[in-house]
Amino acid sequence: MLLKYIPMLLLAQLVLAAPTSRDPSGNGSHDPIAYFTEVKAKLSPQSKRAGDIDRYVSRVNEAIAENDLDKKDQIWLDIFEEN
Repeated sequence: MLLKYIPMLLLAQLVLAAPTSRDPSGNGSHDPIAYFTEVKAKLSPQSKRAGDIDRYVSRVNEAIAENDLDKKDQIWLDIFEEN
């Protein structure tokens, strides 16, 4: 009998964990770092996912700040190849 409410509970969890609108102007520009920051704010600071987001954001910022294109390419590859 309660099984019919499981999809509704799952949907409620997704809505609560999803970030709010990132771009109220609606011009289509999305900042992925802002997205991950909003998602992290809804997670427990001790969770593994929050730590993963911290590492990802710091590495993305490092790649953005790098001026040497070869180093920048290597940083981007390292971000996406790491497990």
